[in-house]
Amino acid sequence: MRIFHLHQNYGHEGGAELYVLRVMEELRKKGHDTAIGYASADKKTARNPDVNSYYLPWLADWDFLMSSVNRKQLLAALDREEPDVVHIHGLRNADVTAVARRRYPVLRFVHDPGLFCPAQWKLKPDFTYCNDAFGAECVKCLSHLSGRQRNLLIKLRRREIEETAKSEAVMVASAAMKDELVRVGVDADKVHVLPLFARSEEPLGEKEEEGLVVFIGTVHRIKGVDVLLRAAKKVAAKGWRLVVIGGGPTLGEMKNLAGELGLNGTVTFTGWLKNDEARRWIARSSILVMPSVWLEGFGIVGLEAMCESKPVIGSNVGGIRDWLRDGKNGLLVTPGREDELAGAIERLLANPEKRVHLGENGRKIFEKEYRLESHMRKLLSIYEKISVNREKRQRKKTEFNICPACRSNIIERAFESNGYPFIKCLSCGCVTTQTPPDEKTLREHYDLAYSDGERNSLFDSEEFKRGQAIKRLERLEEFTAPGVALDVGSSFGFFLDEARKRGWTARGLEISQRPFEYSTKKLGLDVKRKTLGTVAGNNESYDAVLMWDVLEHLAHPEEALLASANMLKSGGVLGLSVPNGDSWLFSKLGGKWDWVIPPSHLHFFTPNSMLPLLERCGFEIVSISSGRGDSDNEWLLYFRAALKRFWLDRLLFERAASFLRRKLNRSAFFENRLERYNSDMKGSELVVWAKKR
Repeated sequence: MRIFHLHQNYGHEGGAELYVLRVMEELRKKGHDTAIGYASADKKTARNPDVNSYYLPWLADWDFLMSSVNRKQLLAALDREEPDVVHIHGLRNADVTAVARRRYPVLRFVHDPGLFCPAQWKLKPDFTYCNDAFGAECVKCLSHLSGRQRNLLIKLRRREIEETAKSEAVMVASAAMKDELVRVGVDADKVHVLPLFARSEEPLGEKEEEGLVVFIGTVHRIKGVDVLLRAAKKVAAKGWRLVVIGGGPTLGEMKNLAGELGLNGTVTFTGWLKNDEARRWIARSSILVMPSVWLEGFGIVGLEAMCESKPVIGSNVGGIRDWLRDGKNGLLVTPGREDELAGAIERLLANPEKRVHLGENGRKIFEKEYRLESHMRKLLSIYEKISVNREKRQRKKTEFNICPACRSNIIERAFESNGYPFIKCLSCGCVTTQTPPDEKTLREHYDLAYSDGERNSLFDSEEFKRGQAIKRLERLEEFTAPGVALDVGSSFGFFLDEARKRGWTARGLEISQRPFEYSTKKLGLDVKRKTLGTVAGNNESYDAVLMWDVLEHLAHPEEALLASANMLKSGGVLGLSVPNGDSWLFSKLGGKWDWVIPPSHLHFFTPNSMLPLLERCGFEIVSISSGRGDSDNEWLLYFRAALKRFWLDRLLFERAASFLRRKLNRSAFFENRLERYNSDMKGSELVVWAKKR
């Protein structure tokens, strides 16, 4: 498998950073490929030749929306690696998850409560534990921010929760973290509890220093350092000492507190130490203390103590209670209760045999439940599960990475529009989306698209549509006499109405509510609100089947063409039009072309792609031409493209159409260009006529 990790830091000595490094190393040992995107790294780690690394500095910008440039940079890195899974660690930018999961399975590792607690620590302002779920109550903890800042922060957190819930899987290190995620709406079946592992699994075997109590972590009130110092003042044991290993924003404040309590001879502050040196302190200690008051995601330093057969005294909060079993491998105390903490320290300092017993039990629990191999086995199982599930869903949605026209798998990524990735076939030039919407989504979309008032635009004028219908009927009658015709996607029925006037028995299919009602009630046409697939088996026979601007809307256009062939008489005529994927406008504008509007338009066929598609469905092409599409003012689009005014709003441009027409007198220059493009098959629309073989 190929795993792409995303994390803010690469190679630094924090807990999450060391976790990422260790997991990547183990994955490589097991024969898997790894890559990482990061915002900062130490030089030695970033130069590792065994890992493809990508510098993405904006990953450090928590809570800010990604620019289009950053989105492209992330997708370029992912597409280059084509991972089976994207493993996201601790990032606070919801856009990262949203962009990655559109193309690849995402496993989101939620390391701490910051996702569902805007104040980060799951604590109230007085540093007591907060039992409220994420929501309106969170405003109380953000009083230091302006109202606008509070609203923005809560909005961003809510979106991050929503994107996390949409990931293929979510990973946490403790049951407490899972419970909180489920409270905010993440599916419990998606959340996997994977206990962490110690940095080293072999004990150092250092000689114990009698009476040595050690704390390791950030020196801050959330870690209960102030509670520990006040408890130390109450410990009556003689000859003991407390070593506080770590640093943080309140280190000076805690040192002052120790002085005020008269603990300068008992407490030593070492600052941050390297991991190996910190481990030696644990190995020499009698007890490790973890007096946290916040929701610890796990508390990995406790495993370091269990590895060294040392008892732990820890708060009964968060992930600590997953591995610390009261009376078995240590003692659990109530968070913030200094008297209770002091009593627990006194009891263990006074009972060496008890300490040995708890320490030995801790080593047994460590061996059984918290080895690296156990963690990797569970992690790989999740990777495989979400990778297979994504593959099944993609196969169900579409024939992934296969050209719908010529069936070639020689493709490249073209662009992304409205959240839909498009690919281009290098064999026939067809451009198609990889992930078409389902039928329900399409039906809802088209009902909305034909809402009141929208039809009266420049691009859908009745006058133009009827004129276009007459020209197409004249062309159709060159191939066959008037008979029975089926117009698939008949819209408001203008083509059918003109066909009826010319002696055709005209029938139509239209799935959108408003056009269906207009064509049946106002025009009195024979139109059914059904799809082609539902009427294909009715044993009806047609002289002509028309599909004007239909194929580009269908998830599986080949199925519609096969159904059309089955409904046509021998020698029957198929007439269709599609946006030209080989047009001058498409070549200039790409994903910014007006007709690139997923989920409406999903495919852009070229002259070269129509031939294999129609032949495979039983048709012989008798004519293929290029035209100006659905607008009698298409030259205005060329004018906009030539000026590169992509920012012009479509509605504004339509309102300016009459003014431009008067001032430029329809611009003979652009009209001449249109004729040239059409003759060179570079117009915006392809019109194809074919006969059933």
